Amino acid sequence: MKIKSIRHSGFRVYGDDVSIVPESTGQKPLVFVGGQNGFGKSTFITSILWCLYGKLISHVDEPFMRMIRLAGGYSSFLEQSLNKYAKEQGFYVEVVFEGVQLPGLNSAEILIRRSFKKGKEELQILIDDLPNELVDSLGFELFIQEYILPKEVARFFLFDAERITNLAESRGASERRELGNAYEKVLGVKKYLEIREQLQLMRERTLAMDSSPKVIKELEGLDEKVGSLESQISVNNDSIEIATNQMLELKQQREELSLELFSHGFMGDALDIESLQQEEDELKQRVRQASDAIKEKMDIVPFLLSTKWFEELVTQVENNDAQLPKSAQSALRKVVDSWSSEMKVDENVLNDLKHRLSDFYVGSQNSDFTGAIQKIDTDQLRELQGKMNWLKAWLVSTHAQLKRDRAALNRLKSKLNKLNRSGSNEEVTALRSKIEAVDNSIQKALTARVEAEIDSDNCTRELTVTMKRRSEILKNIEVSERSTKKIEVLDSINGKLKNFVDAFKEQRRKNLEKRITVALKSMFHKDVLIDAVSIAIDDGGMDLTLLDSDGVKVPKESLSMGEKQLYAVALLKALIDESGMEFPVVVDSPLQKLDPDHALMLLDQVFPELSSQVFVLPLPNKELTRGEFEKIEHRVSSLHLIKHSQGSSRVEKCGKDEFFQLSNADFQLV
Repeated sequence: MKIKSIRHSGFRVYGDDVSIVPESTGQKPLVFVGGQNGFGKSTFITSILWCLYGKLISHVDEPFMRMIRLAGGYSSFLEQSLNKYAKEQGFYVEVVFEGVQLPGLNSAEILIRRSFKKGKEELQILIDDLPNELVDSLGFELFIQEYILPKEVARFFLFDAERITNLAESRGASERRELGNAYEKVLGVKKYLEIREQLQLMRERTLAMDSSPKVIKELEGLDEKVGSLESQISVNNDSIEIATNQMLELKQQREELSLELFSHGFMGDALDIESLQQEEDELKQRVRQASDAIKEKMDIVPFLLSTKWFEELVTQVENNDAQLPKSAQSALRKVVDSWSSEMKVDENVLNDLKHRLSDFYVGSQNSDFTGAIQKIDTDQLRELQGKMNWLKAWLVSTHAQLKRDRAALNRLKSKLNKLNRSGSNEEVTALRSKIEAVDNSIQKALTARVEAEIDSDNCTRELTVTMKRRSEILKNIEVSERSTKKIEVLDSINGKLKNFVDAFKEQRRKNLEKRITVALKSMFHKDVLIDAVSIAIDDGGMDLTLLDSDGVKVPKESLSMGEKQLYAVALLKALIDESGMEFPVVVDSPLQKLDPDHALMLLDQVFPELSSQVFVLPLPNKELTRGEFEKIEHRVSSLHLIKHSQGSSRVEKCGKDEFFQLSNADFQLV
């Protein structure tokens, strides 16, 4: 499969009806498309991917997902992709492939054209210039996935050589799963897994045939419920994506409105004022509460200021036993003696009374009644002293915080006055109202996304329960003899297929290890740096480990940027070679971070072996000089130059002299 032609019209930096008709042969697979930075080299890759996948371009690789997010969502990405000189006619990208293998056709020419005009996106696919039943039966998107290039592996064929270094970084769980899925798709494992799923479905249908009408009805109900839940989960996922895109677009609008506010001399936006007003209300409440609390304690402030004298009182009570005066002791003895005489109290009773009084007082000396104040009284004094000390510390702290809050409140009021004065005119007021409306819309989109996520989680849990119940019913069905034989055959086939898939994956894994190792050793100057590559594949995805000659792991982080780029290219080459897939390769910025020897080695030995047609997008005279080009000229079939003027780029076929000739008129950045 090769690209026969590419046409751009109004897409991003490209002008009206820009055509590229490459020439490539088996001996000369390289097609050079050169241009200065900002002229459209990266857009060249983006345009092909958008033509093939439309809004699914974000599923190809992280940089494209990030690009759409930064644009504010897919709709904003489309609007921003319209060249400012092509607002009326819209834009389109058209790619014509030749040599495509289709069922019933030896070779076919396929035209894929995606266009966007006045807010509407359209996709057209023609086979040999005519509509085709195969395309109609599968649907456009599925046809591209099955017969042109699956989106999961597109990044292995169309890539920025600088950005693919992320393949050489330490990868998280999601990246491992992503690489594992791509591995299964590229190496053909996914087809066998789909066959196993079909066999399992046939087994379940066979079991259902032997069940009672009641069980069949229940299974049908469960199957219907499974379909409904899966459909609802899909709807929720679409809602989540739509809400996320809406939020991105609305946030972009909000940023633009905020910038417009700044241009009017307004030093904030609606959200700033709202936030500051909330902060002002909080400070006012704190000041009011602190002031009220201090007022409530004003009646005890004199005591709090006299804690020194209170401390001396408590100390005196504790240290000198607070004995009663001698006169009081004498009076107490007289009262007791007089009372005992009048009452004719028995001497033993009198002594018992004296002992009881003695025990009642702390520090007493038997019958002399010289006891001190009760100990419990001193404990109460200490407790009161602790409360007074805490209240004093609280008063100092609260008063200090009150002063700080009052100062902050004054500063905040001053800032709010400035903001309100800067936004007093009608235009600013209208812009603030628009921002407030956008904020409300953002909140609604966020609410919709959260509701969809919650519903999706609930559906997923319900789906798990339903599938478990369905499995239990099938497990308990009594199978007839005839059905038993069918199930045994299906199980036998499924078992053999599982063994085959396991062996197939293992063989593919070993082949991939060898291919990457060979590619790395051929690319690296330092042969001893990496001696082997170990690949681990499990349910969690795919992980690659680099090993030195001693079998010790080589951290990928220790590689230089150039070495990471070589490693990533080696991985891509091994995947493409092992897959046997035939699709043109497009490489942007292929030689940055590389020394001249490695750069020429890639152009002369690696890239020509990737595919029968390889588009290379270098920066003339910087990434690739004329002298370097002449060393690999025997690999190049045609040269094309991206030229730019008055806000639009065009692509022209050229010769070697023009390709490496710098022209201010052609290379002026706009």
